[in-house]
Amino acid sequence: MKRRTASVFGLLGFATVALIEALKGRDLLEAVPRAILAAIVMALVGWVVGTVAGKAIGEAVDSKVPAYTPGDSEAKRENGETEGEAPNASPADQQEENK
Repeated sequence: MKRRTASVFGLLGFATVALIEALKGRDLLEAVPRAILAAIVMALVGWVVGTVAGKAIGEAVDSKVPAYTPGDSEAKRENGETEGEAPNASPADQQEENK
């Protein structure tokens, strides 16, 4: 996400400065260095924004979705757990829960 955001911000910065300089009637040799500088600065800003957004999205997803560990499903099967069932429940207990 960082690289994509940085590249978008950089290109927008370059295009904006180049357009403004062209509208002012400045020479191309004067406009290009300013546009390149704007692209570098905006790419750095985009990298920071992408980093912050990536971490925020990651934390939001991690708080909503429990982390998966490969041994969880095997351990539940060994203990006799299935979805909606208490661990090591006897058939009589299961029938009482279904009533």
